[in-house]
Amino acid sequence: MALLLALVLTGVILAFVGDLEEKIRSPLLDSLEKYDPDSNNNADEALVNAWDDFQLEYECCGVDSYRDWQKYNDFYDDNPLGWKVPESCCDPSQNEVRIPISNKSSL
Repeated sequence: MALLLALVLTGVILAFVGDLEEKIRSPLLDSLEKYDPDSNNNADEALVNAWDDFQLEYECCGVDSYRDWQKYNDFYDDNPLGWKVPESCCDPSQNEVRIPISNKSSL
């Protein structure tokens, strides 16, 4: 009986964690889509600053990977300057894209 209860609780916890991850991931991708470094709108500037601060602080790029910027944001999909990610994604000491948080555990 205790084993059955433990299995049920484990299943509930795993289902909740998976659902929680998607509940966090989805709004992040939505906000990534709205990132506009050229905007003069206060709300847009706040979003840009939030993303830049987050990526610099956690040394990451995008939600799942740096490719999110090209996939979800038109500015980086076909940028005439050749930019593929925001400057906050880059490690200035190495001149390279930072490793996404979700992939750091596999290093």
